[in-house]
Amino acid sequence: MPEEIGNQIGHIFNSMGFAIFQTIILYFVVPFLLIVLISRFVLRIRGKGLQFISFVAALGCFYFFSIYGLPEVQNIFSSLLK
Repeated sequence: MPEEIGNQIGHIFNSMGFAIFQTIILYFVVPFLLIVLISRFVLRIRGKGLQFISFVAALGCFYFFSIYGLPEVQNIFSSLLK
């Protein structure tokens, strides 16, 4: 494989990896941690209530990641192929 093609493919994969990492952080990790920390330390919810709120928060974060995050990654990928 010529070095030029290898560099282009490597650049595409690096950009996609960074885009996926960024959208996971933005749409899943940060909102989930904020919800759990507010529930635990501000509202003082513990035990089964905190587990339930964590479960609902994880489902909500997954929903927003799949609705808004994955199309963003797809747009980045399609712009890299042009």
